Amino acid sequence: MTDAKKRLDELIDLAIAGEEIIITRWGKPVGKLRAFRQVQTLQNASEEFLAELERSVRDYDR
Repeated sequence: MTDAKKRLDELIDLAIAGEEIIITRWGKPVGKLRAFRQVQTLQNASEEFLAELERSVRDYDR
């Protein structure tokens, strides 16, 4: 965590470039750093998947 604080600008640049940064405290993962657009893309994909699943279940019940 201390290292991440010192290198935050560099880590943000890596995240923007597409890398997923795992933040650890005392050797245990406590967080993830990735570009916001990646998070939005994952969220949109999840919402689309759930909507399609809901349509499929609804059609199956007919």
